[in-house]
Amino acid sequence: MRAVAARWTVELLHPIPSLLTTLAAMGFAWIFGIGPRDRRFWWIAAIMLLVQFSISALNEWADADLDRRAHRHRPIPLGLVSPGAALSVAVVCAVGAFLLCVLSNLGPFALLLVGIGTACGWAYDLWLKATPLSFVPFAIAFPLMPFWIGVLAGRPLTSLGILFLGGSPLATAIHLADAMPDRDRDRGAGLRTLAVALGKPRAEMAAAGLLLIGALVSIVLLIRRGQTSIAALSLVTVAASGVVAGLSSRANPSWFSRGLRGIGMRYVFSRRGLWGINTPYRHILSAASITAQDRVLDLGCGIGNILIALVERIDFIHPPAGVDISPDLIRIGEREIARAGVHGRIRLQVAPATRLPFEDGAFDVVLTSHVLKHLDDEALLTSFREVVRVLRPGGRFLLWEFEKSARSALLFWSARLTGLPPHFQLRTMAEFSRALRLSGFQRVVRVDTGFFLLPPVPRIALLATR
Repeated sequence: MRAVAARWTVELLHPIPSLLTTLAAMGFAWIFGIGPRDRRFWWIAAIMLLVQFSISALNEWADADLDRRAHRHRPIPLGLVSPGAALSVAVVCAVGAFLLCVLSNLGPFALLLVGIGTACGWAYDLWLKATPLSFVPFAIAFPLMPFWIGVLAGRPLTSLGILFLGGSPLATAIHLADAMPDRDRDRGAGLRTLAVALGKPRAEMAAAGLLLIGALVSIVLLIRRGQTSIAALSLVTVAASGVVAGLSSRANPSWFSRGLRGIGMRYVFSRRGLWGINTPYRHILSAASITAQDRVLDLGCGIGNILIALVERIDFIHPPAGVDISPDLIRIGEREIARAGVHGRIRLQVAPATRLPFEDGAFDVVLTSHVLKHLDDEALLTSFREVVRVLRPGGRFLLWEFEKSARSALLFWSARLTGLPPHFQLRTMAEFSRALRLSGFQRVVRVDTGFFLLPPVPRIALLATR
């Protein structure tokens, strides 16, 4: 119980985004010429980390009632952290950041900027999050961070002004892109964020327009001033904004087929992008000893990336099959199959994992990758029984999924960025093995997964034999 409480206490601080923001501050410091040998480099990192921890803890405190009503698994509603403790952490971290700023002799102006940045975060948590003004703290605080570091590096204030002229529109675009996947849920909870107020498609149009405006303003000012370091900062910001805006649309499969965003999404989730999200897939697949004679089914195939990679390496006698509950993903998968030049060698169809449209004993091998977290315990058992039914005696079932562990918190933050459905259930090897044996599998062995690049969260792979 203590280990669980400790994990959720860490979760109170939103460790992944807090660390990423701190790393970004360290990167800005390095670009401005403040390197690791300069003490200011480490003062900047420590101050930024405490500011982020303060804003994160206050956010948990402010959202406690909303999280409780929505049955979200957060530290305060679960009773693992008290509201008073969360508020105390927020105050102590903020005071600590100010004390470090004083002790480091960074100057009164730097202290003022830290205060403004912290105030932006607190204002968002306490008052602005549920209003159309939710973008204001982002528009101020995002460019304020490199502005603050530029001041510490002794850069002229006039040269740093472009960080606001270009950065504020970009920051607002990031905020909109991050909020759009949660628009319906926020509306149902009575929140009127900017994304809710604008609605669809105006929010999408505004995000794209602000991204373009911010990029153009930055480029024009850079060309006129010719400042390389500021140029690097702005280009990094533009690239980051584009990535966030693109990945935030993951919840809507139709975005796979639209413009540059669709190109990026199709790559990441195609067989060409398997090195990123399914890094050691070939090693894992080798455990099933798949041959050309095997009849193969991919359960929850998405856009067919695993199957396309398989048929490019194996000339199957019987075309492998794939099922997915999303008609949109199946349609995109058909186009991906044609684009890969393997039309007619893969069969895709819409079907849920709990009701497979195949005869008994129709397959030799069933695969499933990163799908089972979306099933509750009852649906998991039902789907496993369906797999047993469609496998021939002696058939193999190879699954891999995110593993339940203390390091899995990173998945929840990557889910926030990619639009992955937030309510999913992670399991341990023991839980999977028990469900597989209850469903009728005779033998279950663990398969070494190797390292996964995106996200670097522990996985579990199991090979079950009927």
